Amino acid sequence: ILRSYVQSVGVYANDTHKLTIDHRSAKACVTHFNTTLAGALSLQGKSITFKLFQHCFSCPMLTRSVAALVVLTRVCCISVMSADSTSMQVRPWLAGGLYGAQYSSAKGDNEWYDLASSAPRKGVGLNLVAVGLRADSPDVFGSLGVQYGDVPLTSWDVDVPWLQEAWIGYHISDNVAVTMGAFISPFGVETVNGFENYSGITSVASFFDPACHAGVQASWNMTDEMTLSGGVVTSFSSFRLRSDLPSLLAVFSYSPDDDAYSMQALLSTEETDVERYQQLYMSLSSVSHDGNTHAQVELDMGYKFPSGTSAASIFFTGLVAAYFDVADRWQTGLRFEWVYDPSGMMSTIRAEKTLPDPALVAAGVTASMTYTLTEWTKLRLDGRYLGSLDQTSIIQGDPDVRERTDIVLCADVLLPLPKAD
Repeated sequence: ILRSYVQSVGVYANDTHKLTIDHRSAKACVTHFNTTLAGALSLQGKSITFKLFQHCFSCPMLTRSVAALVVLTRVCCISVMSADSTSMQVRPWLAGGLYGAQYSSAKGDNEWYDLASSAPRKGVGLNLVAVGLRADSPDVFGSLGVQYGDVPLTSWDVDVPWLQEAWIGYHISDNVAVTMGAFISPFGVETVNGFENYSGITSVASFFDPACHAGVQASWNMTDEMTLSGGVVTSFSSFRLRSDLPSLLAVFSYSPDDDAYSMQALLSTEETDVERYQQLYMSLSSVSHDGNTHAQVELDMGYKFPSGTSAASIFFTGLVAAYFDVADRWQTGLRFEWVYDPSGMMSTIRAEKTLPDPALVAAGVTASMTYTLTEWTKLRLDGRYLGSLDQTSIIQGDPDVRERTDIVLCADVLLPLPKAD
């Protein structure tokens, strides 16, 4: 899991056994973990609950990412063992995407094209191949997915780009659950699996949205259509947060019928070499359907609070899109997208090389045509124009590039594999 998220894991069996992982090698951690769990399982009919502690988790023999994943795997196995095996449902899935891309400008010294999360290279490439499992039972549920491709490399956690998600949850009641692990981010209307998006080229708004996060959260199904969730985040995308600098995430979602409306807020305390500051990132999004018309709206705002060494700064991005089913297998659409970041609050880190000016004020329009071959395979042809709206913003590492045209053809697959009970 994202390396700083499991600082230490405590396992309780009727409050009589506790395990704390603290400054030991990964091998010793796992050995002690297995031994303690074996003893705990023998108590009181395998009654186990879990608690998260804030201690330093240091493993010299393995990285903390790998060690935490090993620990979570053991936790998942024990939870599944303690659940009613006859009610456990496991659903495997497979996702993939290929692309061919042409850009009107060179990408300069950067490995990827600027403002491109999908199809980030010129020519033919692999956006994504991913495989995973989703498990559910009356008490325990969870998901595990691994991935490979250009999309994870451009937007995912830099230490574990191969891990799409790995989390486990427990139903405290019919309407309340607690989950812990690494998650796909709830921000925005687009996701890492291209098949689920309306356009093959992901938007500028999606480029800046947190792609993934790790932590612990609780959710409450207020009604059949409304859910409120929140928790502590220890890392998001490629940002690491120290154990004494937790971030708070809150999500409200309303899903009447096939529509979806959502609001998210992430409050983080971050550090640089010269300052510590707080930052708020908020997002409002909606996906609605009316017959053969499908609409998407996303509005994002970032605000950096003033600190002792810097002034406040603000950031906006978003999109408005409409897609139309023009025939049985054909769909076409148009998307408008923009970013306003005059101080470079979010745009400074978007390129590998130092930018001549970190500010970014730009907008674009994307036209899409989709052909659905089967219920699990889609072909998409997209054309996007991006242009700067001031005299300093650039669309690439080259200071002379202030506009760009992208042409991308994508083939995406999302295949639910046969269910295993």
